[in-house]
Amino acid sequence: DKKKEIIEYLENIAEDQFISLYKQPFSKNAISSGFTQKNSFDFKKDPNSFLYHLDHIMNNEGLTGQDEIITLYESPIDFYHPMFRDEAFIEKYNTPVFLKRDMKDHRKFVYYTIKDKNIDDIKKEISKDTHGSHVAGTIAGKNIYADKKTEMFTIFDGIAPDAKIFYAGRYDSMDADDLKYEMKSHKSRVFSNSWGYDSNIFASIYNKMARDYDYGLIVFACGNVY
Repeated sequence: DKKKEIIEYLENIAEDQFISLYKQPFSKNAISSGFTQKNSFDFKKDPNSFLYHLDHIMNNEGLTGQDEIITLYESPIDFYHPMFRDEAFIEKYNTPVFLKRDMKDHRKFVYYTIKDKNIDDIKKEISKDTHGSHVAGTIAGKNIYADKKTEMFTIFDGIAPDAKIFYAGRYDSMDADDLKYEMKSHKSRVFSNSWGYDSNIFASIYNKMARDYDYGLIVFACGNVY
């Protein structure tokens, strides 16, 4: 009865969007991103959150992705999330011009587009599919609270927290020629793909793109499905 009473109380709070059973939290990026950079298990315990994590040794040495642009084909990235949020752009998110525009002043995105979608459609997709946010956060996420100088806010940052993101939509949002042109225009030299899809279908397309765009690195996930 007490649980039911609590749930009914929470349901009446307008800001609550989702209620679920409690699950014991465990760290993911706090471990994997540090391990990727050092290949060791020299764990530290954050004094504020009490989470165990690994130092981002490359970031600590100044390799943070500064001035790099990472291109992603992915499900919609949650631009309200603290890893990508930019307060100066909050109002602009609700306008159609946001969907296909350069965003050179945004702290995380240089470009964000969804094919034939409006802002309400994007919000619905973001609420259903968080994979794009997960991938983008792992690669280049940087917590908006990082300036608080508290380690608790930075242990989940991505591998290259100072890199920016060229979000090209889903894998069918641009053809290879348009993508190659936009990547060159925005000086993006890394193209990351982490699909749960049979990418062999696109092998010839991206092999050709790799040949034509020889100063760019094209990366596909291995084992995302099988």
